[in-house]
Amino acid sequence: STECPNTIALGASDGSVWVYTVDTTATDSDDVLQIVQSYFIHTSSCTAGSWSADGKLLATVSDEGSLYVWDVFGAAAAAGVTASSSGSQAIVGLTAADQRFAVEGGLYSVAIAPSGSFLVVGGAGGAMKVVGLPSLGETAKGGAKGKAGKAKASSGQAGVILADLNSQSSSVESLAFAPPPSTLFAAGSVDGSIALFDSAYRFATRRHIKEAHEEFAVVQIKFSEKDPRILISAGMDGVVRLWNTQGGTAVANHGFAGEFRGHRGEGEGGGVLGFVERNGRVVTAGDDGVSLVFDVLP
Repeated sequence: STECPNTIALGASDGSVWVYTVDTTATDSDDVLQIVQSYFIHTSSCTAGSWSADGKLLATVSDEGSLYVWDVFGAAAAAGVTASSSGSQAIVGLTAADQRFAVEGGLYSVAIAPSGSFLVVGGAGGAMKVVGLPSLGETAKGGAKGKAGKAKASSGQAGVILADLNSQSSSVESLAFAPPPSTLFAAGSVDGSIALFDSAYRFATRRHIKEAHEEFAVVQIKFSEKDPRILISAGMDGVVRLWNTQGGTAVANHGFAGEFRGHRGEGEGGGVLGFVERNGRVVTAGDDGVSLVFDVLP
């Protein structure tokens, strides 16, 4: 957020959520981390979180199946959007008590659309829910404003379940949105597959790469910063793969565009647990204790 740069959020095994600012000017190590907010509504382990593109909202999920969207810096309150009835401080709150939202086995991933108008959660059994978010009166970065400039805030479809998706057979561990003007988002599953959906066409499935990482779990996916058409995936097989997301279901080899190896993988304790990508360079962290750097898009 421009109001609070260098801000991070952490989810704990007791369900609590903590937001900190890293003070890069602090001279005392005890002052480097400054707490911004803390939340205590999840009743079980917080498994994932996602910031909105403008950094104003934070969405978190739990393995007991709850979703909360936090107004971390008060932007929603200032715009007149009030807390939801399901939990104080959260402007959107959904739990497994609502059978329409319930996912047996819990939720393990969440991502907010670049437009900020909706989010997607993923959970056990391949279940995915699309949930509407309130409008805070501004468009996403790079978007056009209305004729009057800054639009009026509205609760709109906040908390409304817009779609119920289920293309994969096991837990959805990672979600990623392509940057505008693309309307695609992707889901990576423990079943080794990646599914692509199009939010502009009622969240239709555009492609299902059933053996993206063979029988090994897809741990993380991300659209490349250098070429947003390319989706980067990493799995417990220890492999980083590239996928060209242009085209529909008939694309040859599912759009496979290359792979990078180096971790032990193959079920031998060498899977990729996570990665970061900046301008075509990927840095991995493996559970073999190794970190590798790949120039995937030189």
